[in-house]
Amino acid sequence: MILLEVKPDWPDQVRALIAGRDDALLPAYREGIDHNGEVILQLSRDVLIARTDKQDRKLRNRLQSLRDDLAALAAQNAETVSP
Repeated sequence: MILLEVKPDWPDQVRALIAGRDDALLPAYREGIDHNGEVILQLSRDVLIARTDKQDRKLRNRLQSLRDDLAALAAQNAETVSP
């Protein structure tokens, strides 16, 4: 007895399920998700606007650190990919 059979077209089946997922949602559910997303964006904006100078410096330092890390990863990837 085969519990799980892997078919060659399984990636296409997964893509089709994901693509059709939004169409299967009830309109009220989708509206709720959209509304909650807007609320989250507004609250995030309000928190960022209300930050103190000390919080601003810390945030900017963390963002710069993230940029540096991403640049290092991109450079590392470029070295790995190039012949």
